[in-house]
Amino acid sequence: SSDYDDLYPWAVDPADQFLPQIWNGYPTWQALIPTMPRLKDALLPYTKNRDIWHCRSDKGFTVLEGTGLPLDATPTAFEALGTSYMWRTEIVFRHTGPSTLADPTATNILFDGHGSWHGGNTYQGGRWNILYGDGHVKSANSGQLDDAWATDVR
Repeated sequence: SSDYDDLYPWAVDPADQFLPQIWNGYPTWQALIPTMPRLKDALLPYTKNRDIWHCRSDKGFTVLEGTGLPLDATPTAFEALGTSYMWRTEIVFRHTGPSTLADPTATNILFDGHGSWHGGNTYQGGRWNILYGDGHVKSANSGQLDDAWATDVR
């Protein structure tokens, strides 16, 4: 963000790219998706190694969590989609950065693609590693993930 006027990288995750209908309620944002790079590609000049996008616990999935929509991320999300992590693209669409988040310590930015990788087989039993807006990472249960999604990013 320090290279982009304190804005998070202009990029989408695989869910946005392959299931743009998740943005049907926001047609202006939805129209931007085909023109945006994926986060892993936008950050390649900084990361220099695509393996940082691979969670070793990644077991893949066939349904995008929280939507019920089919997304084939097998045998692993990393192998199928190039990343094990999902990105909160809403922060990009709202032209937000770390210093403009209402509560960066509670706002999810990047997180595991599926909660079953670190927990149970249900959403309620899942666990996600979450990168928050202030840069800290922690393991979260479904309630904590829901709370992070509920933060205001305007």
